[in-house]
Amino acid sequence: MYLKRTINEGKAAITGGVIFTVAGSIFFGIYLTCWFRQGLLFHSAIESLGGFIAWLMAIVLMRLVKQNKVSSIHIWTSSSLAGMGTLDLLHSFVYPGVTFVWLHSTATVLGGIVFALTWLPQRMTNSSKSIYIPVFIAFAAFVFGTFSILFPQFLPGMLIGGRFTFVARALNVSGGILFLAAALSLYLKYRKSGESEYFVFTNHCILFGLAGLLFEQSQLWSAGWWWWHFLRLSAYMVALSYLFIAYKQFESSIRKANEELKEEIAERKMIEAELESVNNSLERRVSERTAELVRKNRQLHSEIEERMAAQEKVSIFTSLINHSGDAIFVVDPETSRFLDFNEQAVKSSGYRREELQNLGVVDIDTEISDMASFKQHVRALKANRWQFFQGNLKAGDGKEFPVEVSCKYITCEGSDYIISIARDVTERRQMEEVLLQAEKLKSLGVMTSGIAHEFNNILAIIKGFTVLIKEKYGDHKELSNKLRIILKSVTDGMGIVNRMQEFTRMEEDEIRFEPLDIGEIIEQAVQFTMPRWNSAAQAKAITYHLDRKGVEKVPRVMGDSIKLRKVIINIVNNSLDAMPEGGNISFRTRKNNGDMFLDITDTGKGMSKEVRKHIFDPFFTTKMPKGTGLGMSVSYGIIKRHGGSIAVESEAGKGTTITIRLPVSRETRHLVFERKT
Repeated sequence: MYLKRTINEGKAAITGGVIFTVAGSIFFGIYLTCWFRQGLLFHSAIESLGGFIAWLMAIVLMRLVKQNKVSSIHIWTSSSLAGMGTLDLLHSFVYPGVTFVWLHSTATVLGGIVFALTWLPQRMTNSSKSIYIPVFIAFAAFVFGTFSILFPQFLPGMLIGGRFTFVARALNVSGGILFLAAALSLYLKYRKSGESEYFVFTNHCILFGLAGLLFEQSQLWSAGWWWWHFLRLSAYMVALSYLFIAYKQFESSIRKANEELKEEIAERKMIEAELESVNNSLERRVSERTAELVRKNRQLHSEIEERMAAQEKVSIFTSLINHSGDAIFVVDPETSRFLDFNEQAVKSSGYRREELQNLGVVDIDTEISDMASFKQHVRALKANRWQFFQGNLKAGDGKEFPVEVSCKYITCEGSDYIISIARDVTERRQMEEVLLQAEKLKSLGVMTSGIAHEFNNILAIIKGFTVLIKEKYGDHKELSNKLRIILKSVTDGMGIVNRMQEFTRMEEDEIRFEPLDIGEIIEQAVQFTMPRWNSAAQAKAITYHLDRKGVEKVPRVMGDSIKLRKVIINIVNNSLDAMPEGGNISFRTRKNNGDMFLDITDTGKGMSKEVRKHIFDPFFTTKMPKGTGLGMSVSYGIIKRHGGSIAVESEAGKGTTITIRLPVSRETRHLVFERKT
């Protein structure tokens, strides 16, 4: 679409056009000064032809701009041609006179002004709405021209005695100057881009500009007047040449595209023939492949059904394993790591699943705590293929709990695994200990009951005869002192026998149950023991602190205040014995699931696991020779007869906590004790 010319060719063409115009002006100005020719029809034909060419070029340029085939700056070129063409067409239908000259002059000014707008930046015409500018200017020119024709009385004077007035000359000269300014703008763009449309409209503007300047030297129907009309028509013809050049190039591009299309069609036919051959071959292969895929699809469908059935069985088996009450581990026999485990393993171990995945047997088994012992265990298991043993596992909080472990060594798909099933037997051990303690106490109770009865008879005889001897020989001082010692020993013995009998009593009717404030019982026990710990603190210059801040309001319990106070006093005395250098004893009460709990904690020297195991056994004491070993066993019996329980938590060097649980009866559940401060 674009004709590229060299800069030198453009300069030559422009220079030639200017010389031709000046030479013609000189010729007509010197040799044809007196020549006049009135030709209204010829003039109308020239102006109509010029206006038609202007409109045709305006429409072509608008389409080219819209298709982005020329620069958007030609919006102004198209607008100028549309406005000038409209006024020139109106001018061609008017008789000579004021309106005749006025329409010609304003067409020159309008064309010059709009052409000069090519100096503006291109971005001002980049908007999609700028395409309507030529239409607007053409419409405005039509309205303006129509008004001028209908109301000539409002127009300024344009002719005086056949000569043009100053207004007419000023309008045409101004328009000519503006055309020459536009020519400079278009020439600079031509030098920068080399595009042919800039070259064509540079010449167009030069011819219109010179025609406007020559108007000042002419008269109506003179040779000069016809000369600048010829220049204007030449300018339109120059613009029209652009159409022919564009058409020729378009025709050439169409012819070339047509030839290329024919070649492409020939190539496409060859390709289609090849494609048809390939397609036939491909159809055969697709048919064969489809048959093979159908066969494999059936086979795959069968395998999928089998796998889904297997997965369903695995899912059921996995669900059963996860709902098992025992912890199940899959262990790597090389590293001791847990490869897999069920939900009960996570729950009973106290570890999070992510933590347990990074642990192994040596991390949680207290007896198999290193790889050497683990390897030895694996060798024995591999030889026997199955083992059962008891041990202790370390939970996530650091505490240990007893388990029974069943292990099996298996080989699956070339890999070795150990399946371990660990059952937490903590509750069973506790139950066994409770039952064992109950059986032991029952046996001791039967035996102690018989012994206590016999001892009471013997001590009663000794005491009776001692009293008789003391009455008979009361004046004998030395004998009286010895008899007094005997009586004291008998009294102490009878006290021990009474405690033994109290230990063996199982009848609930011996306890007087009534609603009790456990806070009041604690206060009474503290007051009863105060003389002992207060005097001991003063004598040894030490400090005992009994903290009751943790005693909160809890429901009343049904019980015997004397018996329960005796239990608390016994525990406090034991705590004082465990703190020979002073320390703290704290009390805390709480309610949980219908039971009242009392925690008594001291900061004493604590006790070992072995001592803790026998603390409730009768006659077991760590305070020899002054302890009888009946205090905690008697306390155990009292709490049991109240329907409660007593438990001990202690470690050597870390103090002791004794927890008493007493049931809250329905009768006292609504009675809440608020400790007074």
